[in-house]
Amino acid sequence: MIEPRTGPLPGGGGRVPGRRACVSLAVLALLLLASAASAQEIRGSLEALPGADDDFAPDALGIAPDSAFAEDPDNLAEEPLEDLRGVEPPPLAEPEERLKRKKRPEEDNPFDPVGIRAGAFLFKPTFDAYGGYETNPTSTEENGGSLYGRSEGRLDIESDWARHAFRGRLEAEYTAYEAFEDLNAPRLAADGALRLDAHEDLRIDLLARTELDSESPGDPEVPDGVKGRPENLRMGAGGGITYKPNRLSLRLKGDVDRRTYEDAELNNGSTVDNEDRNYTAYRLGLRTGYELHPGFEPFAEIEGNRREYDLDENDSGLQHNTEGYKAYAGVRLEPNPIWSFEGAIGYGHLEAEDPFEPKLDDFIAKASLIWQPTVKTKVTLTAEKDVSSGGLSCCAVAREVSASVEIEHELQRNFFFTASLDYERSFYPRADYTLQDVDAEIALEYRFNRTVSARLRAAHQISDSSNDGEDYDTSLIEIGLRVQR
Repeated sequence: MIEPRTGPLPGGGGRVPGRRACVSLAVLALLLLASAASAQEIRGSLEALPGADDDFAPDALGIAPDSAFAEDPDNLAEEPLEDLRGVEPPPLAEPEERLKRKKRPEEDNPFDPVGIRAGAFLFKPTFDAYGGYETNPTSTEENGGSLYGRSEGRLDIESDWARHAFRGRLEAEYTAYEAFEDLNAPRLAADGALRLDAHEDLRIDLLARTELDSESPGDPEVPDGVKGRPENLRMGAGGGITYKPNRLSLRLKGDVDRRTYEDAELNNGSTVDNEDRNYTAYRLGLRTGYELHPGFEPFAEIEGNRREYDLDENDSGLQHNTEGYKAYAGVRLEPNPIWSFEGAIGYGHLEAEDPFEPKLDDFIAKASLIWQPTVKTKVTLTAEKDVSSGGLSCCAVAREVSASVEIEHELQRNFFFTASLDYERSFYPRADYTLQDVDAEIALEYRFNRTVSARLRAAHQISDSSNDGEDYDTSLIEIGLRVQR
């Protein structure tokens, strides 16, 4: 066998590595490159489905960018230069005949707000003012329609960090009716989500939210004969830990919600104490999945939940505390940018402390499909069959079915169309009571520039109850202006 030459180079004291060593180094370099590419794909699978962050879910902020864990070039140790004596330099490149001007990247939408930058944060303020007409503001029996005005202010906050991420939102809204002044009510909301990139394969998500809202007189949970809109306050916090060392992923998440209700004033002048409706809800879940192929991940999920009321019994004598669990098996598909799907089927159990309340043991399912046939059109479909705590004075548990479709389309670069249709059905087995709601809405937005846009919205709601005298429907149309930065 001929051994590779390892003697000194002519004119220098360096040594040339053997042929075997060169081959080994080349193979090692290829393996390292393949490993880095695979790690990038694995980290990418941690990101939530597009459009799934409306509620600031624990995974709403997605994954850390690839640059988050890159080494700082200023801290790298300097390595000695390789001895290149005796090696001919590569030939100089031929000069180009003429210089080509580099094109600027095209913006996704030149009418999107740019925001106000303050340090490492970006603030996006928005103000809306609308006027419109609603045919049945009381959402009960037909009491006539009314003109109304609605104003809303909002501030979105986004971080601009190389590592970790934060997003927050503040909202304030007030609606005033001309013919029903007792229905005038505010709405305040604030929420935020923080993502901590502990490691390239370990992420921690934290969230908090609060909302002050008012109830409609037509809501079945509201006492009969209520005057105006009683207010309720919701506060919640939650978080999650996601660990994905390879194709296997583990996610532990939980949240706590607190709901309190204002005492309701009735039309006859009396007051109803709503303390029996105040509750705290707890939820803890574990999800594990295995990415068989990029964009294809089967998963299993289990969740436990409990709802505890401030009073063990409500005014009707119902022991309404509930507890239960859910188990799912599903699949997540993201084969290409055109569509993505996540669906699961499982088993749900829910029971109340009241001995006369039936226990629910049902087949449950959930699915979400996002389809983008063109760059200007997006279609979102969702469906769910579930068991949930009822919240009515007569019933503590319910079976629910819901479905929705939403379409977003860019008619022109500054002209947008959206439409949505929502269906929800709740069945309370103890009272053999069924409630169905259908909501339809269309909206148009014309953006004059980045700051000002005109908006037109029309909506229709139908509520159908198995009890006589509880059905109603209402329609509205409104037009207004939005100012944003």
